[in-house]
Amino acid sequence: MAGIEALEEQICDLAGNLRWPGVLQPLIKSALVTGPSGSGKTTFGQALAGTCEAPVVRVTATELVGGLSGESEERITEVFEQAASLSPCVLLLEKLDVVAPKDSSTTKGLERRISTQLSSCLANLKTKHKDKQVLVLGETSRPEKLDWDLRGSFDLEVFMAIPTEEARGKILKLLCEGCVVDSSLGGSFEEIAYRTPGYVAGDLKKLVEKAQSLAWKRKKVSLRDGTKGGSLEDRVKDFLGHLGMICEAEEQKVTVTVTMEDFMEALLHITPALKREGFPTVPDVTWQDIGGLEDIKRELREKILEPIKFAKLHEELGLSRPNGVLMWGPPGCGKTLLAKAVANEAGVNLLPVMGPELLNMYQGESERAVREVFYRARNVAPCVIFFDEFDSLCPVRSKGEQGGSKTTIVNTLLTEMNGFAKREDVYVIAATNRPDILDPAVTRPGRFDTLLYVDVPDYEGRVSIFKARTKNGTCPALAPDVKLEEVSRLCDNFSGADCDQLVYLAGKELIREVIHATTSSSATSSPSQPSDGSAERRLVARRHFSAALRKMKPSISAEEQRRYKKLYSKMEAGRVQGTLQGFPEDAPPLALPPPDDTQPMEVASDKDAAATS
Repeated sequence: MAGIEALEEQICDLAGNLRWPGVLQPLIKSALVTGPSGSGKTTFGQALAGTCEAPVVRVTATELVGGLSGESEERITEVFEQAASLSPCVLLLEKLDVVAPKDSSTTKGLERRISTQLSSCLANLKTKHKDKQVLVLGETSRPEKLDWDLRGSFDLEVFMAIPTEEARGKILKLLCEGCVVDSSLGGSFEEIAYRTPGYVAGDLKKLVEKAQSLAWKRKKVSLRDGTKGGSLEDRVKDFLGHLGMICEAEEQKVTVTVTMEDFMEALLHITPALKREGFPTVPDVTWQDIGGLEDIKRELREKILEPIKFAKLHEELGLSRPNGVLMWGPPGCGKTLLAKAVANEAGVNLLPVMGPELLNMYQGESERAVREVFYRARNVAPCVIFFDEFDSLCPVRSKGEQGGSKTTIVNTLLTEMNGFAKREDVYVIAATNRPDILDPAVTRPGRFDTLLYVDVPDYEGRVSIFKARTKNGTCPALAPDVKLEEVSRLCDNFSGADCDQLVYLAGKELIREVIHATTSSSATSSPSQPSDGSAERRLVARRHFSAALRKMKPSISAEEQRRYKKLYSKMEAGRVQGTLQGFPEDAPPLALPPPDDTQPMEVASDKDAAATS
């Protein structure tokens, strides 16, 4: 295995207790190995057994389930006794959460008995089999779903972390030892490792296999290209003849060279396990995808990026890690995109959390969900937790609610952020449209003490947004008569989301125009699938933007912007005391006005567009 150097201490503890039980303290006879699918949990157990020269008994948890009463308990006992008789031995129990789920109203009696029997057998390892060279490794990719009592019965938890960029390079090098790779890769695989954030070992193995498959496909195509014309049978015979000559020349072994192009194409076919299972991953949004907001970007670089990229320098100078960052402002102005871009720029995982998703009607479940968020983030550290709609999670508490559910949720969150629970390499960003209804406790020093106002973009910001959204006029391709500066002047009070919607609607106007022209000129063309053929490149023109503008209104009115500006002034004054102050409980809400209150924008007419074009 490669890229697991961080587990050296735990590996030594497990190996030492397996080879010489009772010598090391504390005595470790079992461990729960967790991590996403493909992270190497089974390989870890096999490698540990190989190092200690011990046989492996591998059992899928579903094999322990019996049809008759008492049969499951009997099978579990037999498996543990078998491992003890093979001493030294490593017993691998896979997918434990399937047969021993967390206790709930839906938990069946059989699952409860299985969990109890497994816990009993694990306890016997320290009594009945104390001197036996036996190590039990339970495996699960969902530890939060595992029965609490069973989870607590394991002596140690080992988390197979998501490989860093350096670790991915080592894993790729190990996986490619048996194949011929192009010299352009340089033997270090740095470029591929950089392009595979969030990939675990299993994903990288699939990537290498797919790249090899593509290389073989290229080889077979070149052999078929050398065949002569004629019938299919003749061409197949020619193909076999070419293959035979290569086998004779290369001593019965045909080799292919895997190139960088093979890896790049293979990346298009691989979906990381983390994305499939909902684990935090590195987002694909970059700074270049976000127009404007330069001041906010600079603040986020200082608060989040620099402590991650220059961690050693901060440690040498004794600078503490920054606390939470709270972004607030009108909806649709880029708060979520900023959080994604920060994580991407830092090359760390992002754990997005919608505030309402954590709320639960049952007592204690919301608090447990908050703790679970930080637990998952620590397991995939370095990680950025992004709380969206944060005001729903931490609303201001009234006098009559002291000690209620809202209070305990806020207290749980503050406990995690205050450092009573370890928060190593975990950074917190929150976003809200309603900072005036946040509990003041969350904005005190040591919590969310950095507040960033993400405002509606000004003229230059809108120009930057349009350039980012259209890839500088290339996607969608813009006609020469489209001047993004002119479009931006017509979009006063538009948010970033409004600008994005405008480009989309302009593109739809072009599609509608193309479909109409195609169906009018040719009755044989399908209305839903116009034939492109070798037609000229489709360009979004000024008239398309004019038509789109007539259908749009700014989602944030001028009156609403004034309310946010006033709120910003109050918040800045309140920050002098370190908390949000000056917000009475009966403060008017920041609800958006009805659509009729928003005045329509003046846009260029089609006649004006024709005149300028």
